[in-house]
Amino acid sequence: MQLYNKIRRKALLGLLGLTKVISSTDKSLPGKWHNVIDSVKVSSMALHAQLTVIDDEVADEYQELEEDLNKRIGKGKLYAEEDLHEAREMVETVDFQEFNRGI
Repeated sequence: MQLYNKIRRKALLGLLGLTKVISSTDKSLPGKWHNVIDSVKVSSMALHAQLTVIDDEVADEYQELEEDLNKRIGKGKLYAEEDLHEAREMVETVDFQEFNRGI
C-alpha cells in the first residue's frame, strides 16, 4: 500500500507539472492548428484544476515546488517577508561590543 501511495503522489505531481507546462505555453501555430492548440491549452488548465482537488497534500507540495523553482530562476522572491523581519530582529539583538572585546 505504501508503494501505491508513493507512485500515486509522484504521478499526480508529474501530471500537475505537465498540465501547467502545456497550459502556460505561449507558442501558437498559424492556420487551422491555432484552434487545436488553444483547445489543448484550455483542456490542460481544466485538468490541472481538477487534479489539485484530488489530493490537497499533493497540491500543496506542488505549489511549494513551483514557488521554489520560481525563486531559483528569479521570478519569485528569494526570501519571505517574515524571514527578512526575523533576520532584522536577530541582527538588532547582537551586541557587537562584547564581540570586539573577545578578539
